[in-house]
Amino acid sequence: MSTQQQKQASEEIMRAVNNKNLLVKQLSTARVSLEHKRQLMTRSRLTLEELAPIEEDAKSYRAVGRMFVKSDLKDVRVEIQTIIDTEIVEVEKLEKAVVALTQRVQAAEADFRELVAALQGPVAAK
Repeated sequence: MSTQQQKQASEEIMRAVNNKNLLVKQLSTARVSLEHKRQLMTRSRLTLEELAPIEEDAKSYRAVGRMFVKSDLKDVRVEIQTIIDTEIVEVEKLEKAVVALTQRVQAAEADFRELVAALQGPVAAK
């Protein structure tokens, strides 16, 4: 193998490794986001459960920055349900993204192994 061919092979390997590393990072980020959204949904559902026995005319306040603003309990419930509905859609999207990224990472790993095997083949033949 000539020096030029070795240089090209080395560059191909570096591109394959960088591509795989980028995909792994994206997958990790997607998994963290997915977990965060699931936790938000759980907290929101638990909050709605805690609000269920409270009468509609009870005084309620919601946090706005560092202060509390009086708010109708109905509005608070609607806001929390909106959060849950939004997060359900986002979780579904992220789950699909995680599956797709997992497949892409596996494909990148397979491509890398094939590349290394192809490069080792001529070396082993010598």
